[in-house]
Amino acid sequence: MAVDRLIMLHLPSFVDVLYELRTRHPETFDKVEIYVDGGFRRGTDVLKAICLGAKACGFGRSFLYANAAYGEAGVTKTIQVLRAEITNAMQQIGVTSLAQCTPEMVKYMERAIDPPRPSDYSQV
Repeated sequence: MAVDRLIMLHLPSFVDVLYELRTRHPETFDKVEIYVDGGFRRGTDVLKAICLGAKACGFGRSFLYANAAYGEAGVTKTIQVLRAEITNAMQQIGVTSLAQCTPEMVKYMERAIDPPRPSDYSQV
């Protein structure tokens, strides 16, 4: 039997996971360093993760695309753009250092609508 479709699950974003961890188990951040990867597209994403307690963020796709399209110059430009976005966002929230970032700086809003669920007919 061959699989002829892919069922996409609506997984929580890194912000959802970090917020839940911060809310339910804040002591975790004192015991281990949290590194997050997946779903980062902009410098503001990095700043949100840092505010919520992450020590570092992993990027993959942005650099792969930049490298594939423009080589080393593309990767360098991607770094410059991310740095500028992070700096701009830091200025907007009034911090001069990542060490000044706190969870209270992130306004977390619960989803008003749950993501769509697969129908009973979509089972493989």
